[in-house]
Amino acid sequence: MFSLFRPKQQIYPSGSLSSEAWRRLRKNKLAMISIVFLTILSLLCFLAPLLPIRAWDAIEFVEEPIPPSAAYWFGTDGLGRDLFSRVLYGGRVSLSVGIIASSMAVTIGVLYGATSGFFAGKIDRWMMRFVDFMYSIPSYFVIIMIQVVFQVHNILFLFAMLSLFQWLGSARVVRSQILSLRERDFVTALHASGISSAGVILRHMIPNVLGIVAVYATLTVPGIMLQEAFLSFIGIGFQARGSDGVMKDIPSWGSLLGQGVATFETTPWLLIFPAVLFSMTLLAISFLGDGLRDALDPNLRK
Repeated sequence: MFSLFRPKQQIYPSGSLSSEAWRRLRKNKLAMISIVFLTILSLLCFLAPLLPIRAWDAIEFVEEPIPPSAAYWFGTDGLGRDLFSRVLYGGRVSLSVGIIASSMAVTIGVLYGATSGFFAGKIDRWMMRFVDFMYSIPSYFVIIMIQVVFQVHNILFLFAMLSLFQWLGSARVVRSQILSLRERDFVTALHASGISSAGVILRHMIPNVLGIVAVYATLTVPGIMLQEAFLSFIGIGFQARGSDGVMKDIPSWGSLLGQGVATFETTPWLLIFPAVLFSMTLLAISFLGDGLRDALDPNLRK
């Protein structure tokens, strides 16, 4: 798949790449629909504290879970907690983890891989040996151990843990592309014109692999979201203060799915609503990634 991206031997004027990419992205209807959907969903989730909905941890004593109704759009769980509220608040965690942690991981991987591929030789070998070493480490075990030892449950620490190993794949992909790019004539011309190595990498080589990076980022987002779901399932996910001021495990879509699976036979709505939103979000991210791949591919520029 990645062999389809063969960067042109040309230098793009400053600012032309982003403007041309946006123009072409707007022509992709599925990508634009995905942007609208993700924007609306993100606004609903992140503005949930301002919406006239019940608190995500508010318990109402009920004899049995209430199915979806006019009063409870998504129904309630066995403790009487409003699922609609919990889904919106859970979306704040899942979307934040999926987008921000993935962005951190991909950014690190792109810079690392581009540096390794550009300098090649001994530098490249040592940098890639470190990547191989990181690949040999059981990531879940390390993340769980770090969390157990430090007992930190804030969102920034969660981002750092989830991006700790996710940058390795993007580093390898970008490195392979940069290795081929560095032999092109336009790179030699850039060096001859006096542009620094950092300038060549950041301004002229990385933009030529943005199509691949966009596709890889869309593969990283669901992986990180699922990783966060596993951590939440075993009880070491993100914590926040509830409406009563006590630190509690705030729900994410992953943890809600786990709860829904356990009670699917009696309360199927606890699984259906989080699963539908989760699936639609991942599908929208996939469509957006395809659109970005086409918009940022230098071969398709006119």
